[in-house]
Amino acid sequence: MRNYGVQRMVKQLWMRHPDFSMFRLDTISCLLTIVSTVLVGRRMWQGWIVAGANSVVICVIGLRTTQLGFIPANLFCIAIYIHNIVQWRSPSSLHKLLDDVEHCGKT
Repeated sequence: MRNYGVQRMVKQLWMRHPDFSMFRLDTISCLLTIVSTVLVGRRMWQGWIVAGANSVVICVIGLRTTQLGFIPANLFCIAIYIHNIVQWRSPSSLHKLLDDVEHCGKT
């Protein structure tokens, strides 16, 4: 029953201040954009995961504001991010495996 009270309070807050929740999502998206850009700039594959999380946030913003054009664009971006993760991760994993095999044969 306690959970129901919290849900009611959140609903009342949402009804009084509908932009309150959106402001938080905008701020989260802004921070995720900055972090992902820095990580990708440093050639870290984790930046693509952060960018994907940001695209999910933008899709939620698009749903809440009925700006539905954000959704297909960011779903496309998520597909590109997945492709980039696979491309960035595969060579390093292969090189590590080959290095391990070479070191194993030299001992």
